[in-house]
Amino acid sequence: GSVGQPRDYDNRASYTIFDTDTREFEFKRVEYDIESAAMKIFEGELERNFGHRLFIGV
Repeated sequence: GSVGQPRDYDNRASYTIFDTDTREFEFKRVEYDIESAAMKIFEGELERNFGHRLFIGV
């Protein structure tokens, strides 16, 4: 799976592993440096709102 912006108020990064043999999904959450990621957004050309969303998970 891929990491994306959360929409469930959990600000950890999330991804999914799919086992093709058992056909089961495993959902994972991991901590990461949100402040550093947000600063890169604020300093770049993306909308500032994307950076603020990282802190609250929506």
